[in-house]
Amino acid sequence: MMLRSRVVTGARGIAAVFWLLAIVACGDDGAASDAGSVVADAAQLDAPLIDSAVDAPVLDASIEDARIADAGMVDGGCSESPCRLVGPQCGCMGGQGCYDDGSGNRSCANAGSTGEGEICTGQTDCAPGLGCTDVGAGAVSVPLCSRYCETDGDCLGVGSLCISPVAGTTDTTCTQNCNPLTSAGCAAAASCQVAQESTGAMRFFTHCTGPTGTVGQGGNCTTATDCQPGFRCSGLPGQCLRYCDTPGASFPLANCPGTLTCFGFQPPLQPGGPGNAEYGVCDA
Repeated sequence: MMLRSRVVTGARGIAAVFWLLAIVACGDDGAASDAGSVVADAAQLDAPLIDSAVDAPVLDASIEDARIADAGMVDGGCSESPCRLVGPQCGCMGGQGCYDDGSGNRSCANAGSTGEGEICTGQTDCAPGLGCTDVGAGAVSVPLCSRYCETDGDCLGVGSLCISPVAGTTDTTCTQNCNPLTSAGCAAAASCQVAQESTGAMRFFTHCTGPTGTVGQGGNCTTATDCQPGFRCSGLPGQCLRYCDTPGASFPLANCPGTLTCFGFQPPLQPGGPGNAEYGVCDA
């Protein structure tokens, strides 16, 4: 998969890093598509999508709080100059964070408090260790705070991978760990989607994309942003189909309404790999 990002200026006059995800897969003219196929039709993914525990919180608040606290610590022995972006940060005074202006220039500024996956208007809105990036599809901007990373180990949650390079810099951010059934982990302006790497290990991951649409079950779509949160644009021609997490099952074992069945994909949509939740879509 190729990840593209661009820089814009936030409301505070601080350059914000924005990125767009473009996923190349069969059957989707220009829109991102799932690498798998529905067991009844060829499925298409628009932007990224998925998570494991449906009812469990997507992010571990205790881990998050600890890493934000570490990021604000003063460290005279910082190995990066003038400061380190990836948490735990160093090189800045207490109460400050290290931020990138979108051109690879780092500086210390008063730390923001906006968390990962939440709406931001500029870099310093975000808590230390996070940057303001655009997950909007097309011309519509949906800026969210995203976590800076060097390896997958810097990312939180099974759906999050360190694969989003920031244009004009050597920085990389994590995809958002979110739940495609509920879109928990994404701001209200975005929905959670599942995607697959187009090269390398071909891993599945989740992330937030926006804006959200209004089309429900069985309605026509071109991309996931046409659909309501909790749905994905699947098939040819595209239809908004509800996400489910029990492939092969139907109501009441699946969250599919009426007589619909939860259809899985091949390869299985499992962010984090075997042992984690497998997702499908509800269809007749």
